[in-house]
Amino acid sequence: MDAGEFVTAHFYQFITALALKDIHLLDDPSFSDEDRAAHQLAYDWGSVLVSHSFLQNHPGNPVAHWVSRQRSAAPPPVLRAFFGLISQDVAQFITKYSPNDNPPNAE
Repeated sequence: MDAGEFVTAHFYQFITALALKDIHLLDDPSFSDEDRAAHQLAYDWGSVLVSHSFLQNHPGNPVAHWVSRQRSAAPPPVLRAFFGLISQDVAQFITKYSPNDNPPNAE
């Protein structure tokens, strides 16, 4: 997994938690200020990569433009709407990086 895929995975984790469980991962009380800043950097970088990729095929989409500009600071309703637009991409990403369900027989 390269750096772009790494931050994409973090953004997908962030947006999935928000959209499906109403959990804002940056509000985790166990995070130190340094941890929170590091996670926000990954979420922000991932949001830019994902929104720009989406905008290549849907250049006029206002939700994707909003996420591109505001990143992880976009309002939760906007992030939830964006999740609705990219949920298939999230599922494909998870499938790509999930362990094989049928590992080869060990000898």
